[in-house]
Amino acid sequence: MTNDNLADRFIDARNPRTMTRPLVTGAITVQDAYLFIIIGLIGYFVSAFFINIIAFTLSPLGALIIMTYPYMKRHTALANYQIASIQGLSVMAGAIAASGIHGPLYIIYRIPWFFVFATIFWAIGFDLYNHIPDIDYDKTHNLHSFAVLLGGKSLAFAGLNQVLSVSLAVGADIFYKLYLISYISTALHGLIMLIAFILARKQDYGRAFHYNIYASVVLALGIIIDAALGFPKF
Repeated sequence: MTNDNLADRFIDARNPRTMTRPLVTGAITVQDAYLFIIIGLIGYFVSAFFINIIAFTLSPLGALIIMTYPYMKRHTALANYQIASIQGLSVMAGAIAASGIHGPLYIIYRIPWFFVFATIFWAIGFDLYNHIPDIDYDKTHNLHSFAVLLGGKSLAFAGLNQVLSVSLAVGADIFYKLYLISYISTALHGLIMLIAFILARKQDYGRAFHYNIYASVVLALGIIIDAALGFPKF
């Protein structure tokens, strides 16, 4: 996030929605931001090294995807999917860390792909809640997003991605043989996302963004509790 705000500080300074961010106002200096990024990257690579060799070997790929995102939106609307894939990669990374040192086929099997893609589609929805209010500004400054590309249809596109997210989460509950608590959390996850979508339709994008984040926490808690109880059994 620091890298994103650092790269966008001159753009953010002209956008009424973002002109109060600390790097724009000077509350955080550019030097402090670079220092924070360096410390974060060192911590990231060191922790990956101590997890296992597979996590460490793959860690540069994650860093590359994360660090290049701020520049992608200057070229293509697919930047929305890049930032969403970062969220999905966190699920994948957790599975790789938990799997230990095994062959690639074993690790691929252990990655909960339903939840990886459910997370990606969820993130697309909430990322668009940031971009839809900025459509006119982004067009003026030649910034790309699906909000700019689709215009008035962008909110429907966000909703479609969220429906896909909930559908995949339900499929994950079934496929991974999770327990009742996970089913309940998935239902609440979908309900909160629906509330977020309704808020977005009312152009209350700030609350819609935060509600969508709450939805992910609820889903994660259900899975964690199920795992603590001994599910899934595979």
